[in-house]
Amino acid sequence: MFSSNQLLLIASIFIILPADTWQRQNEATDSASSVEKGRSFRVDYESGQLMKDGEPFRYFSGSIHYFRLPKAYWRDRLLKMKNAGLNAISTYVEWSQHEPTLGVYEFGGDLDLIGFIELAHSLGLLVILRPGPYICAERDLGGYPSWLFTLHPDMILRTSDPNHKNYVKKWLDHLMPKIVPLLYGNGGPIIMVQVENEYGSYFACDREYTEWLRDLFKSYVRDDAVLFTTDGGDSSYLKCGVIPQVLITVDFGPKSNVDYAFNAVKKAGQTKGPFINSEFYPGWLTRWNENFSRVGTEDIVKGIRKLMAYGNNTSFNFYMFFGGTNFGYTAGANCDNSIGYMPQLTSYDYDAPITEAGDLTSKYFSIRDTLKDYTALPSMTDALDVTPKASYGTVKLVKAVSLFDVSPRSPVIANQDPMTFESLNLRNGFVLYTHTLQQSELADPSQLYVPGIRDRAIVLLDKVPVGVLSRFRSIFSIPLMARAGQKLGLLVESQGRVNYGTYMNDTKGIVCKVLLNGRELSGWSMPTYSLDNIQEIESIAQQLDANSHHVKPPAFYTGNFIIEHTGTAIAKDSYLNLQGWGKLGCNSSTFRLTLPVVFAQIRTGHVQVAVILQLGHQFSIFSFQFEYCEYYG
Repeated sequence: MFSSNQLLLIASIFIILPADTWQRQNEATDSASSVEKGRSFRVDYESGQLMKDGEPFRYFSGSIHYFRLPKAYWRDRLLKMKNAGLNAISTYVEWSQHEPTLGVYEFGGDLDLIGFIELAHSLGLLVILRPGPYICAERDLGGYPSWLFTLHPDMILRTSDPNHKNYVKKWLDHLMPKIVPLLYGNGGPIIMVQVENEYGSYFACDREYTEWLRDLFKSYVRDDAVLFTTDGGDSSYLKCGVIPQVLITVDFGPKSNVDYAFNAVKKAGQTKGPFINSEFYPGWLTRWNENFSRVGTEDIVKGIRKLMAYGNNTSFNFYMFFGGTNFGYTAGANCDNSIGYMPQLTSYDYDAPITEAGDLTSKYFSIRDTLKDYTALPSMTDALDVTPKASYGTVKLVKAVSLFDVSPRSPVIANQDPMTFESLNLRNGFVLYTHTLQQSELADPSQLYVPGIRDRAIVLLDKVPVGVLSRFRSIFSIPLMARAGQKLGLLVESQGRVNYGTYMNDTKGIVCKVLLNGRELSGWSMPTYSLDNIQEIESIAQQLDANSHHVKPPAFYTGNFIIEHTGTAIAKDSYLNLQGWGKLGCNSSTFRLTLPVVFAQIRTGHVQVAVILQLGHQFSIFSFQFEYCEYYG
């Protein structure tokens, strides 16, 4: 388990039926097709039981997200989960990863969702699928693709907005035919499919939307798996979260009152059960500038026993059992009136029973020891071994290129007003907003005010850093000593789109007027730099110069190291110490780390990361650091 001074980074080489056409009664029976196959999974509301192949059933599940872990490590983590006593796993499906551009779908490599589900099946694990389309999950925009705002800037997510429903339907009509053969009634491992996600926590309370979404899922799932919802364990959440004819489940942590949470389920109409905690928290998320979240093992064990004591019709899912990593720009953020804007970490270790490095904690073994009182455990296997690590020595960064010397991603766009990332068709990366200062705009000193910065900007005069603006730090204004003719630059990065709550329409870049001495600045050029995929990163790498020791940040640096192989396809993992690179004393350094195929972003002041390597030998760092620590926001 990592301390608060450590961070893990993982990289790899490498026809809708109308609602009135179906009715699912509380005492629903198996569909004819499922009976013919001898397989069924349903809910018997009269007895309050989940029924698997006609017998009462309960599950002990754990969350693991395939998109937070390279494919080469899926088997290792799944075996470790099975050996802990789990009989099921749960995963979200992230729309934004599978459709990064409208109509362009990706289901290969580390996004091989079908392969992941089939692997779980081969290992004897059932699957609980949470396809959203909203997933939260501390992911950028809660798993929605940002191009939705490029096409429709005023779209209201998670509602009956016609444009929103149109794209949701197109996505699910592409996804769900892949899922249908994997449903339990069709011979696959998927026993449950979630409709939306924690909708009772959202401001809209749009029942037309949630019932439309239920019907869309039902047209594919039919009776071959169970549809369910998940919401907080309180009646206030279930008020808008419950969807008629869909199984109700709740989420709460080990210290919560089990009776209180499940009484809310009873009040919502599911009086006899089953009673399911879909997110039982053995750990918790950590955001920037927070101490690493911890959940005590003793509390977890007590929480498990309280759940089991509630009755023989309780099931639960650990969220998370293995956390993983938010590669690239996939981490999200929280934002509300009390905390402001709070980005999530690249690390999603979550203080889970299996660490981000794949190692087993004492928490893991305590959970295993507890579950043996309720289920038969498999024999210990080699999968319980510690993931091997190795040292690869010092890496010299021998090439560099200034960001200002990198060719922009597309022709530079000019406009009177600053444009958002989405308007510029930029998913993530950087925009260099540039304006030529006029004498009439200046004072001595001048005061720059950018209240709509999303989320962080290095302020430059003639490409020289002079300060930082930060949404996270609530720094929106700085003084400038400038002269006419100088180029004012604002190098803006996204630090994660809001993934939860009221403020999810979180466009990036500069979203309102830029003021200098109270006057609006007009006339901007906006070169964009995308770092979303390996092709874009390799394009930058080709521009690196070996004779560039004078290059100062913001810049890219690259170096090589040697991995000696011993016949295995996967090299030993390692740790990368970045101390000294980011003015770590300011607790705000930002690094960009690239290894073959995976682009990863480290967004904390931690000095050490663990790197999972597959036959790779080169990495690059993009550093925002510049010489004056006090300027770093």
